Amino acid sequence: MTLVSFARVEAIDFTLNFLRAMSAADPFAIAKAALQRVGQFNTPPTPEVFEVWYRYIEGFNENLTERLDYVVNETQSVDTDMLLTIHKQHCLEQETIASKVSRSLVEELRNAKDLLNEQQTVGSQFGNSVGMAGKILSSESIGQDQIVRCVKSLARETAEIHSKFEEMSQKLAESQSQVNALENDLSEMNKALLVDHLTGIGNRRCFDSLIEKSLRMTPAEDCNVYLAIMDLDEFKAINDTFGHDTGDDVIQFVAKSLADLRPEIPVARLGGDEFAVVLANMAKSAVEEFEEDLRAFFSKKRLVSQSTGETIGFLRLSIGIAKRRPDDDAKSWMSRADQLLYEAKKLGRNRSRIDL
Repeated sequence: MTLVSFARVEAIDFTLNFLRAMSAADPFAIAKAALQRVGQFNTPPTPEVFEVWYRYIEGFNENLTERLDYVVNETQSVDTDMLLTIHKQHCLEQETIASKVSRSLVEELRNAKDLLNEQQTVGSQFGNSVGMAGKILSSESIGQDQIVRCVKSLARETAEIHSKFEEMSQKLAESQSQVNALENDLSEMNKALLVDHLTGIGNRRCFDSLIEKSLRMTPAEDCNVYLAIMDLDEFKAINDTFGHDTGDDVIQFVAKSLADLRPEIPVARLGGDEFAVVLANMAKSAVEEFEEDLRAFFSKKRLVSQSTGETIGFLRLSIGIAKRRPDDDAKSWMSRADQLLYEAKKLGRNRSRIDL
């Protein structure tokens, strides 16, 4: 790749990252950027096509984002059939699963409600029968035959009620079991929505949740909260030279290393080779030590391709670290960290820029 084209791709990446940072707080920014993509690639503004571009700008769907990143930034060629295929594979499936589980859960809860109503009705009817029998049995003029008939009737109704209650109890237990299973499905699905499919660490949705939580934190005395965004230098060269499978192996290695080096610090993958962490209640010296340790660790790890045995070389990281300010929201905080990352790369890569 020429220096000119490399600069162009970096500019595209930076612009997209900036838009995604803005989108955390402004859905109108996403919609506007999505419409710009519709026009840029001359794709029809159908609901399906618009949804694909919207989700791409939003950045929450990692599979969709990775699928489009290459064609948007490299081949610069996107057609309608491709977008419709992506929509079918990455937009409908998740909604279908969620809708199916939600509908099943609502149905089971409705069944449970109907059973409880039926149980209440049966109990009320039996109560009326007992009340009527009480009046008959308390009558001074009642004969022995009437007493026998009344007792037999109560015994018969009691047996029927017992049978109905047993049946309803079994149905309620089955319904409760189904509700529990559906709740577990929803819980697992929600967890899956927060996990990056390639690396197993947090994804962009998880990161956004972490950012919002961090904005609500009160920093400890003499400490602050920092957002660090980092990506690999020259990662595209690894993909181009060794293939995307090797590139995925490198991404997995980096993610695992980031998670293992400081287990107490949650790490998320924003997409591609970009990662982020929130450094909570950490002193300035500790932040500087953290980023130096990271860059030193990867610069000393000589990687070899598992499939070919070829030497990949050493990894270099560029890092942008922004200190949380009192007036920050998710958009401003992430935009500043992104800008610092961009500046670190302009300064020669394998370095950091810290807003202290």
